[in-house]
Amino acid sequence: MGKTNIFVLSGPSATGKGTICKKIKSEMPVKIAISMTTRKKRQGEEDGVHYHFVDKACFEDLIEKNGFVEYAKVFDNYYGTPMCEIEDARSTDVILEIDVQGGLQVMQKLKGSVGIFLLPPSMKALKQRMLKRGTEDSDSMKKRLSKAIDEISELVNYEYFIVNDDLEKATSELKSIISGMKSESQEELLQNKVTKEKANALIDKYKEEYDALSVDR
Repeated sequence: MGKTNIFVLSGPSATGKGTICKKIKSEMPVKIAISMTTRKKRQGEEDGVHYHFVDKACFEDLIEKNGFVEYAKVFDNYYGTPMCEIEDARSTDVILEIDVQGGLQVMQKLKGSVGIFLLPPSMKALKQRMLKRGTEDSDSMKKRLSKAIDEISELVNYEYFIVNDDLEKATSELKSIISGMKSESQEELLQNKVTKEKANALIDKYKEEYDALSVDR
């Protein structure tokens, strides 16, 4: 049996993590780990497909049983990755599509897991994606944009980054990273490799864009 690689795909809300995971699953033999949450289903979401939707008591019972690879409380709701999602993978590569808080937990707990940070084209574009989704009121929008900046500041703790300004291009870059883990030569991955210099430059860029949004935020 081959080795199972664990890929942690994180990024702020509305960067397109779910969309890119859905696309890559149709193009590569990978497993997308399904997270568990206590939040309510949004329109079009299915239990066991988008999330395992459970109540707070069920989630906390699984916490007591050490049944999560990671979990976090985000905006009054629990989110977590059940341990069985990785244990059942066998030799298939697994992508964990999780928020930054959870991603940092996984990379600390599962040594050898590969952290990939998904970035928006800009803070203005991120705000427009949130508005288009239509699930945020004004106060919630402010909280999520502020949280996005805090999350982007953790970029330096990830191994790779992808700017999702074009779905096809972003998917291609993710495929290259996944394939590259099985290759002896990883030169083609250098453009997506996180370095301290790249991380600091990107963090500064998004912070400046965030500050520019203050007029109409």
